[in-house]
Amino acid sequence: MATAAPLISQANLSPGGDLIAPPASKKPVYSIPELGLARQTRLFYRPVVGSPARQPKHLLFGAISDPKLRVLKPIPVEMSQRKGSYIARFHEADEFGAGATVSLALEDLGKTLSELFTRLTEQQESLGPDMKHLHAVLSRFINYRR
Repeated sequence: MATAAPLISQANLSPGGDLIAPPASKKPVYSIPELGLARQTRLFYRPVVGSPARQPKHLLFGAISDPKLRVLKPIPVEMSQRKGSYIARFHEADEFGAGATVSLALEDLGKTLSELFTRLTEQQESLGPDMKHLHAVLSRFINYRR
């Protein structure tokens, strides 16, 4: 029994006359030749593990997030790492910030210094000699915007 050739209708042709979709038929229009059993090659990814990037021990910090305050000169900060967290220490004021990353430790230090400076400035009349000295140290680095 002979089968009829598939019909190409106007719906299967583009305006230029090219065939858009294969005609509907029971026979497969496209055939894929069987591939022989090829040897499979496995690719292994072995990441190159080098030494982690070295973090700076000393840096100059100048990013106080309080919009009322400004940094007059960069604050010298010593960075260290203990038990998986970073510590940013400002030795002159004996203050520090801590966080899971260097950025978070510096952000914490910035918040600490801005809150401390604001409180000491507000209560300047009733401060003892140690707190007056601390306020003077912070005033060399931080001040209010005009």
